[in-house]
Amino acid sequence: MATTAKPAITSIAGRKEGRRSKSASNDKENHGPSLTVKLDVGGTVYKVSRSLIESFPGTMPAKLVSKRWTTRADDDTMIFIDRNGDRFQYVLDYMRDNEVHLPLSVPKAAIVKDLEFLGFTNIDTNSIHDGAASAEAATQIAKCEALYQKELELCHRTVQRFQKKITYLNIAHACFLSYSKCGHLLSTEFYLGDYSLNLMTLKDEINSAFDNFDRTLFDECLIIHGLKYVSHRPIELRTPHAIWYNLSLTAVQSTGIDHPNHHVLSHCVSTAEPGSDFRK
Repeated sequence: MATTAKPAITSIAGRKEGRRSKSASNDKENHGPSLTVKLDVGGTVYKVSRSLIESFPGTMPAKLVSKRWTTRADDDTMIFIDRNGDRFQYVLDYMRDNEVHLPLSVPKAAIVKDLEFLGFTNIDTNSIHDGAASAEAATQIAKCEALYQKELELCHRTVQRFQKKITYLNIAHACFLSYSKCGHLLSTEFYLGDYSLNLMTLKDEINSAFDNFDRTLFDECLIIHGLKYVSHRPIELRTPHAIWYNLSLTAVQSTGIDHPNHHVLSHCVSTAEPGSDFRK
C-alpha cells in the first residue's frame, strides 16, 4: 500500500508547482509596462521615468521605448543610445524643466545638436543658457562689484575727511572768537562749551580728530580765521576719559584784526565738562 501511494504524492506536488509557475507568469504579463526605463547612453546608464519619455512622442527615446515595452515589463532591459553619456544629463534637464544651465565645459551648440539627433523639434534655444555667457556675466558682475567697493571706500574716506574738517572748523572758529574778544595775544585757557557753538557736544569727534591729527586740514580751517597751527598736546584730566587739548596757534595778517605778528596764542580745547579739575 505504501509503495503504490508515493507516485501519487509526487504527481500532486508537481501539478501544484506547475500551477504556481503559470500563475506567476500570468501575473507578470498582467502587470503591464515598467514605470521606469533604463537608458545606456554612450556607456553611461540613466534610469528615467517612462512617463517623461512618453511626454515627447516622436522622439527617438519615445520610439525606442514604445517598441521595446509593448505588453510586458522588464526592469533589466536596457535601451542603448549612441550619444555622449555625460551630456545626456542636460538633455534630461531640458525634458524635465524646459530649461538648461550649462557649465563652461559644455557648449550650447553641442546640446542643441544632441536634441536634434534625438528627434526633438521646435527647440527653444533661449532656454538653454550657455555657460560661457554666464561666466562672462559673472566676470562683469565681479568687475562691477570691485568698482562699487572701491567707490564706496572712497566715499567713506571722503565723508570721514569732511566730518573731521567740520570738527576742525568748529575748533578754529571757537579759537577765533576767543581771540577776537580778547583783542590781544595773551595766553589763555577756556572751555569751548562756554561759547554759543557749544563744542562740548562734539567731545568724541574732537578726540578722534586729534587722535588722527591732520595738520594740513586743520591749517586750512585756521587760515580763514587768520590763525595758523603751531603745536598741540593733550592734558589728561582727573575726570575719567576726559582730555583737554592745549593748542598753540600763531596769528597771521589775513583777517584785518589788529594784532602783532610772530606771537603765539595758546588755547585749551576742552572735551571735558566745565569745572573739571585737570593736571598738566
